Amino acid sequence: MNSKAISRLLGKSVVKRKIGFHLLYMTTLWEWTIRKAVWQAVSAKKIPFAFLDSGSGMGQHAFAVAKKYPQARVLGIELDREQVDDCNHVAHKMAQDNLRFRSGDLADFKAFNAFDVILCSHILEHIQEDVAVIRALYNGLKKGGTLIVYVPTSERRVLASLDRTIHKMVRKAGMPLPHDHIRYYTREELCGKLERQGFYIQAATVTYGSYGRLAYDIVTSVQYSPFFLLIFPFYLVFIHPLVLVLMWADYCKRNREGNGLLIVAVKRKSK
Repeated sequence: MNSKAISRLLGKSVVKRKIGFHLLYMTTLWEWTIRKAVWQAVSAKKIPFAFLDSGSGMGQHAFAVAKKYPQARVLGIELDREQVDDCNHVAHKMAQDNLRFRSGDLADFKAFNAFDVILCSHILEHIQEDVAVIRALYNGLKKGGTLIVYVPTSERRVLASLDRTIHKMVRKAGMPLPHDHIRYYTREELCGKLERQGFYIQAATVTYGSYGRLAYDIVTSVQYSPFFLLIFPFYLVFIHPLVLVLMWADYCKRNREGNGLLIVAVKRKSK
């Protein structure tokens, strides 16, 4: 279930949106890793700082930063107009005046020395012109600003049944890779692209090792079930505690290999 489907399921209710954000955080390992990197980055900046969530989706990270730092200026850029309208509606109802969302293509994003921190999560693997996006985000950062990038590096599964389901969906959709991905990155490839645009790499964290992959497979198997709404409450009570243990084990472990990669890069003060 992608962010747009989740947004439609939750509707424009503030209460449902908050519950949705909480459930997303509880059930998704990459949210832990991304949230930690975001808090570390913004806490190091002087207030009021400017934060950009590029490819904001349902806006969970933008909402979190805007709420915790009411003096910050927070912007979400999202290609899907429906999600932009939904997020602006919810932000207005929550009276988060420091937060707004805008529709736009990141490859054409024009901003110069405007942001202290930029988040780019689950975006580059969907975009053909990924270097153009990296360049646009580099230009949008202030000197010494921080870019947080999260990308998948593979689609290795632990549960054979889920692997078969995903491959069946890919064949039916006529797509080369799952989830509308057009590529997977290696650490060396993505770090090289960032460095050639003028960034230096501050940290690179591999996620979804063996424990994380198993946790993801269990959660995703439930999400793909045609009876999702019926079984999800039972899943949360009886199965998710085990999933949380697996997620925590992966979160604490220093993975040498995995399905995901988080990079924290800093814009050089002189290119």
